Amino acid sequence: MAKQDGLINQSSHGIAQKSEILVMDDQIERHDLFLRFIGNGFDSVYTAETMLTLMENGQVNAKVLFWDHDLGSNMKGSEMVKAMIAQNIELPTVKRIYVHSANLAGNRMMVEDLQQHYPNIITSMAPISWLNDEFQNMKRDKEAFKTFLIGD
Repeated sequence: MAKQDGLINQSSHGIAQKSEILVMDDQIERHDLFLRFIGNGFDSVYTAETMLTLMENGQVNAKVLFWDHDLGSNMKGSEMVKAMIAQNIELPTVKRIYVHSANLAGNRMMVEDLQQHYPNIITSMAPISWLNDEFQNMKRDKEAFKTFLIGD
């Protein structure tokens, strides 16, 4: 089971996001996959509402964001992106956003909106199957895979 990291199950007030990678997904199993891929080198958020609040408060300092579209809460990932755009939220530290949802239409909508409104951030679809294949290609080396994802 995923580690209860600094952002899980907490309000976003006063949280210090500490990792270069921030994962937003409502399924604990997906967070467990990231543990397998990169170890404890990421922070976790389970809802789009929490992610949006973190961004509104300027509390996102990650280089890489992994976002799901189909979240089990009141707000889907695409709705969060539309709110970000409407509020003109800036993400000065973010270099890459990977949308890892299995929902192809939702994925595409999020990626297209992000690419249009955040042209300086590399945004792409990254299904979990692709992530798993790349992890295997790197001979399951967590540090090498983390470096690959961050793109430094």
